Amino acid sequence: MGSSKIHLRKLDFFLLILFTGLQTFGQSVDPSVDPDSDIGIEVIEDTIILPHLDQDDPAPNDFITVEKEPVPINLNQIIAEIGYPEEVRKQGIEGKLLFRILVDEKGNYKSHLILKEAHPVLRNAVLSRIKELKFEPAIRNGEPIRFWVTLPFKFALDQTDSK
Repeated sequence: MGSSKIHLRKLDFFLLILFTGLQTFGQSVDPSVDPDSDIGIEVIEDTIILPHLDQDDPAPNDFITVEKEPVPINLNQIIAEIGYPEEVRKQGIEGKLLFRILVDEKGNYKSHLILKEAHPVLRNAVLSRIKELKFEPAIRNGEPIRFWVTLPFKFALDQTDSK
């Protein structure tokens, strides 16, 4: 299905980093990690290449007008499957994660970006199921299109059934 990477100008990449709070596709930037280590981003001349996207995919910060944004179909099921990890529940750890998810024309998960982090156990719980999300796709000019949607996942001890 074409290339598995998307090319962005350096300015676009830095705006993306600024917009996302120093997050990259599918993984957060750990301050203890050597900044020169490979995190899956490639620079060729004046172009930044991000993994997991095709050339035709919109960038996460592209402004696209649509008649209808993607609507999650099985979000409640996924939230129930994620549950509240017992090891962090026992420690009283709460958190809210914010994901930007690329939905394809068929309503399938394609990629994600973590906009807001929480405890690693909570993040990993969401990551273990996020690819199973299904959506009604975004509609523009009567046709389904690829589109980024933002979803929160909340872990609160007083609201264990709400994420």
